[in-house]
Amino acid sequence: MVTFHPTVEDAPLPIKDIVPKKTTEPLAGLDAAVAAKDAARFATAFDDLTTACNECHQAENFGFNVVQRPVTNPYPNQVFAPAK
Repeated sequence: MVTFHPTVEDAPLPIKDIVPKKTTEPLAGLDAAVAAKDAARFATAFDDLTTACNECHQAENFGFNVVQRPVTNPYPNQVFAPAK
């Protein structure tokens, strides 16, 4: 979003400024959880990033765009179990 739309009409703050401010720390936490291969830490970090995204949407008057943790597999026709 920041690359293609650094400003958005009617947004009170420049997107290019608020997105990094809101997401840098949560993304670092997510990266650390992935590197540590820690599922519980990943879930917490994912939720932290989701919260940051929703806070940003609210701040920019895009509160109608609510991000949530996926509740279903977006690829129901695929099996991701390790090969036997």
